[in-house]
Amino acid sequence: MATRMVKAISPNEFAQMMQVARPPVGWSNTIAAANSGGPDSTCLLFLLNQYIKGRGKIEEKHRKDDKLSRIVSLTVDHGLQESSSAMAEQAATLAESIGVEHITTKLPWGRTNYPPKPGPDEKIEEVARDMRQRVLFGHMKDLNANSLALGHHADDQVETMLMRLGRGSTQFGLSGMRPCRRWGMGSGTPEDDAAYGIHGLRKWIVRPLLGVGKDRIIKTCEDNKLEYVTDSTNFQPQLTIRNAIRHVIHTGGATALTANDPEFEKFPADIAQQLADINVAAAREPSYGFNLASDLCQLREASMRLSSSMVKVDKAVDDFIAKYRLSSPPGTLRLPVLPLQEIESQLVREALLYRVARFVSPEPWGSPRAELGRRKSSMNRLMAAVWNMAAIRTKASCSITVGSGIWWRLVAFGKNQLRTSVDNFGVKDLGWVALRQPTAKSDPGREVFRPLKHNVTQQLLQMRQEWLSNQKADTFEILFDRRFLISFRVDKIPKQILEMLSSNSSFRFCRERLGFCLKLFTIIKEKIIQSIKLSYDKSTFGTENTALKYPKILPRIGFLLSRSGQSLLFEQGMKPYPRTPLLVKLKPFVFFIRCNASSLMLRIFPTVNPMGLKGRLQC
Repeated sequence: MATRMVKAISPNEFAQMMQVARPPVGWSNTIAAANSGGPDSTCLLFLLNQYIKGRGKIEEKHRKDDKLSRIVSLTVDHGLQESSSAMAEQAATLAESIGVEHITTKLPWGRTNYPPKPGPDEKIEEVARDMRQRVLFGHMKDLNANSLALGHHADDQVETMLMRLGRGSTQFGLSGMRPCRRWGMGSGTPEDDAAYGIHGLRKWIVRPLLGVGKDRIIKTCEDNKLEYVTDSTNFQPQLTIRNAIRHVIHTGGATALTANDPEFEKFPADIAQQLADINVAAAREPSYGFNLASDLCQLREASMRLSSSMVKVDKAVDDFIAKYRLSSPPGTLRLPVLPLQEIESQLVREALLYRVARFVSPEPWGSPRAELGRRKSSMNRLMAAVWNMAAIRTKASCSITVGSGIWWRLVAFGKNQLRTSVDNFGVKDLGWVALRQPTAKSDPGREVFRPLKHNVTQQLLQMRQEWLSNQKADTFEILFDRRFLISFRVDKIPKQILEMLSSNSSFRFCRERLGFCLKLFTIIKEKIIQSIKLSYDKSTFGTENTALKYPKILPRIGFLLSRSGQSLLFEQGMKPYPRTPLLVKLKPFVFFIRCNASSLMLRIFPTVNPMGLKGRLQC
């Protein structure tokens, strides 16, 4: 067989790759690039710099984003190996040699919210990766860069595909990394919530080189005389399963199905077992057409085929939601029963339910916790309910919860109302609505985290003080329930409310104070755009027995004074006053207040999603 000629990556070819990896919102002026000093990131940094500075040489059809004008190279020195400092220096030298801004950061082990340096018996790679990501994300925010470019390539994609095959992943996992994806909100720890939050939905990870192999990256470096360093740990097959897979592929492959086979005797027992699991899983699914004995070209083709199929699945989900999504309370999503039954592809069904779950769930966007834990059993149970027409026709299956804090309910729409009592409705009037599962009542004596209660008084006062000293912008944002973005205009807070917030005296919620709040509404009534009274018993969602009643969907919340331009639902919620929520639309700042018996409590809950349905419903 003739030797395949390896070509360097041309400027026009890389421009096409940049269009594939382009975020849906476009590029910001600045793009950040992770630079380890190795060949992959060296090649990426060079091509990015060439792309930005050499646009005149790129064909017009590949030049869509003239806004991108600056690249900043980012290196993180984790300090876990003797060679890490030398690699960081090499990365800085490369960036300087091609005229690219560069920042090197040493991981701040043990400082502030960062964990101490892990010991030899701890999960060093996992802890270091999490810290590295947090540091890189912080630099992106400081640089106002909406994207971080990574040097992953087609061979990395192959290794990821094989690892996930051995772990029992479905086609979703086997499709591997995406050329562009949202950063996400992290894992849900307090540290991740503080580090990412809403910004995790505004930042992107891009991988322009996913379509090219390692050989072409090396060739590009050689042709352009780019110096790079090689991390010796990447070639130690006994160290990680990824290294082991790489070693097996480049040494002729393996067909063994058991860990004690002589083909795997050079590997530690746990890695040998993982390698055997890959071949066992491949034998169970011959339709995939690959295993550890396949050559690199076959594996690349299989990986590209799987990735392309998932792009089509995502497009089918986009089209279905755009065509069939029905109106429902904000923060929920409703789809009609009959069009759902017309979806024949199992993959499209799963992708649709995962997309809806990620949108509705209060768990961190992009984490397994927001996608039913990515458990096959949970997904199978949910699909069995949603696509069980026999049970739907007899109204035998009307409600199910399978994880991620989501309640799936069969509802009907009649007389301009959503109803959960569906016995008198035909199938054509039925739909599934996904909504936030009500929080369980906890033991009064046990301290628990309550995501639906958030006191922002001190943060708001601090933000205003920083704004007065010209250190901060005039807008303060809070991500509430990991689903709703609340914006406070600290320069627009009425004097009366500011005095209440700043008061250290005891504050009682009484009829006189209620009258004071109502007077504030009177003062700004000319700015009221809409005022609609809703009640729990006879709301726009039905009667007491059939309604999707707000107490089942939303928490009880306190007084609201709002000028946000958004529709906000609020409830007085304090006896002896009636429990009547109001829907009010005011401008131009968000404010929400609840007065307890002896303190001032600020809590927030909008019924609309300012983060945008489009953003949370995207991949």
